[in-house]
Amino acid sequence: MITWIALGILIIGGLGLVLSHDAGTIAGMASDDFARIVAAVALLLWIGAGFFGRARFSAFKAIKQAVAWTAIALGLVLAYSYREDFNGIYHRIVTELNPSRPAAVVTESGGDAVQVLRDAAGHFVVRAEINGSSVPMLVDTGASSIVLSTRDAERVRIGVEGLSFIVPVQTANGTGFAARTRIAAIAVGPIVERDIDILVASEGALNQSLLGMNFLNRLTSFSVSGDRLVMVP
Repeated sequence: MITWIALGILIIGGLGLVLSHDAGTIAGMASDDFARIVAAVALLLWIGAGFFGRARFSAFKAIKQAVAWTAIALGLVLAYSYREDFNGIYHRIVTELNPSRPAAVVTESGGDAVQVLRDAAGHFVVRAEINGSSVPMLVDTGASSIVLSTRDAERVRIGVEGLSFIVPVQTANGTGFAARTRIAAIAVGPIVERDIDILVASEGALNQSLLGMNFLNRLTSFSVSGDRLVMVP
């Protein structure tokens, strides 16, 4: 039983190191210190289990167990050493399964970027965060501004009742009206743009919120290659 507990500690600790390496700390400790503590605790448990149970195990079984634990330890060390590669694979898999989820990537020049995959309808739809709420937004280079539907504006706690819908806008439903307002920040993955003007469409004027050019123009660059949109902050 103690052996399985030690194994569980190693596995959970290893996964924690791989998945949270970007933060640099785990449970208030530096990643390297956390790794050493996890390995030490697991080793002490294994030694203790071997000490108390050695009378019941043959030498051959003890050797087999030692070899197995050594292989597990080496595997975890290898996984931690290549954690950035594994994290990249993880992000690619998640992005393929959920195209609207922005994935952090590294450009050829070594800088950070966000990648979004084209959806089944051929559009680039991202999940942006405004006021702590996630909003699906169509990337639209034909829209001069970020435009939220009334439903999405209410979701992110924008007071729609106090807005003046006097700005004419062209939408898929024809000519409609929108109101100007301002938000403190909008985030697409790790890209955060602050203090930005937006429009809120009147009820029924817009079915899909738009991520327009006043967001895209703040980026260093954005480009489309095949089914991938890459935004560089």
